Amino acid sequence: MEGLSGKLSSELIAIDGKALLHSFDRASEQSHLHQLSAFASEQGLCLAQLKVDTKSNEITAVPELLGFVPIEGTTFSLDAIGCQKKIAHKISLNGGHYLMAV
Repeated sequence: MEGLSGKLSSELIAIDGKALLHSFDRASEQSHLHQLSAFASEQGLCLAQLKVDTKSNEITAVPELLGFVPIEGTTFSLDAIGCQKKIAHKISLNGGHYLMAV
C-alpha cells in the first residue's frame, strides 16, 4: 500500500458504509454487520475498513478511517451521513479535498 500512496494523491477515494448481506443471526437476534470502507476508485482497491455498530456510528468512525489513508492532495467523496464539520475540517487541515452529498 505504501508503494501506491504517491499514486493516490490525485485520486478519488470514496468513503461509504455498507451492511454485510446475510451477516445477521436470527437465533441470537443479532443484526447484520456494518462496515465503513475507503475505496480508491481508480486503483480499484479497498484501502481501509472499520467495523461500526450501526449506521449512526459512521459519523464517529470516518475521522478514524481517515487516519489509515493518505489525505494530502486526495479528494474524498462522502454521502450525506459524512457531511460533518469535523470531517471536512480534518480533510482540509491535512491538505485534502472533499465532495459531500447533501
